[in-house]
Amino acid sequence: MALVACPECGAMVSDKASCCTKCGCPLQGGRLGQPEQRRDAPERVVMVEQPKGNGVGVAGFVLSVLALLFSWAPVAGWLIWLLGFILSLVGMFRRPRGLAVAGFILSIIGILLICIFFGAIVSLAMSD
Repeated sequence: MALVACPECGAMVSDKASCCTKCGCPLQGGRLGQPEQRRDAPERVVMVEQPKGNGVGVAGFVLSVLALLFSWAPVAGWLIWLLGFILSLVGMFRRPRGLAVAGFILSIIGILLICIFFGAIVSLAMSD
């Protein structure tokens, strides 16, 4: 006995079965062929769900990378860091989380760099 897929629902049924055990689709003469057209059955529409992305997390990641590159810029680097940090933090509560977590970690590294550069600027200003 071999198993074959029902042409209507895709369930695996015996090749000798006269109808599908899952959806009840009649199979001609115990063999799979075109099922008889049932007029009482509604037409099936299959909806395929598209995987959703995490745009906020991606934006946070990109801004965090930019914050690392521009951490030497006193105001612009800080604003870019702040936006990247906030968007990464918000993105961590949505799925998929991968880039949001990476952006959050880069934001932590970025604030350390900003503190180092800010400390160096203040140190140079105080030495004059």
